[in-house]
Amino acid sequence: MSFSVSFEEKAIKEFTESVFWYDEQSEGLGERFMTEIDQCISFIQKNPFQFPIKRNLYREYVFQLFPFILVYVIDEKKVTS
Repeated sequence: MSFSVSFEEKAIKEFTESVFWYDEQSEGLGERFMTEIDQCISFIQKNPFQFPIKRNLYREYVFQLFPFILVYVIDEKKVTS
C-alpha cells in the first residue's frame, strides 16, 4: 500500500524558485535538488509513518543534502493501491 502525494501551491512555488536559485549558484545543482525532492516524495509515499508527529498532525522530512524540510500530513482517505 502506498499513499498519494499532493502539494499546496505555496510549496510548489517555493520548490520551483529553489530549483532555479540552486542552478544559478552552480550548474546542475538545481537538478540535484530536484532529485532529492523526488527521493523525499518516494520515501514518504512508501513510509508515511516513518517520522513522528511534530505539531498538530504535521510530520517533517529533513532533506539530506539541502537545507529544506518537507512538512506533511497523512490523509488516510487518499491511500492508493
